[in-house]
Amino acid sequence: MGYNGWRNYETWLVNLWLSNDRGTYEYMVEIAEEVKEDEYPGLRMADILKEDIENGMPSLDGLYGDLLSSAIDAVDFDEIGKTFMEEYLRNY
Repeated sequence: MGYNGWRNYETWLVNLWLSNDRGTYEYMVEIAEEVKEDEYPGLRMADILKEDIENGMPSLDGLYGDLLSSAIDAVDFDEIGKTFMEEYLRNY
């Protein structure tokens, strides 16, 4: 079951935040520039985005930490990376 054309709500939400903030979007374009010549640029971009988001997560214990970790684990970063790279390669 998907959400607004994405794998799930969590993936849609992360993509929304990444693409709707000008600074974050420009950062994604910079990543795309770096990885566009890789064999699998979408997957490389996905790895970078996942690492950045995981490194930026606050350290929470108990219920809230478990909920946040679960939500991040549900994000399909491969879908976000591949979709962004397809858009980037069409437009740049």
